[in-house]
Amino acid sequence: MCRKKKKMTTMKESYTKQMFIKDLKELIPICEEELNQRKQGVVGDGTIGQLESFIIPELKKLVEQTKTDTLPPREVRRLGSAEIVIFNGGWNHQVGSLMGDKIIDLADNYEKNLE
Repeated sequence: MCRKKKKMTTMKESYTKQMFIKDLKELIPICEEELNQRKQGVVGDGTIGQLESFIIPELKKLVEQTKTDTLPPREVRRLGSAEIVIFNGGWNHQVGSLMGDKIIDLADNYEKNLE
């Protein structure tokens, strides 16, 4: 007699505010380094305007909102930086981007998994 194996369900580790802050604090210096490189004329992902005026300030604001427990409800959370990576120019999508990939991962966790 052949018995069917039951699929094991595993509890996915919840994505905590502490994990979110850690990810933000790892990503901000990467973005700042990219900004410094753009200012020195080095070609890469993101423009000076995108990094300086929107992405870095948005990430820093999220650190503060997380610390003060003032994040918006999950159903209305959107990470504008991810939209810049996906839809706007200045990103080298063919090669892949550490910064871009981290922003996309962060957006996914922020919008779907963060407590």
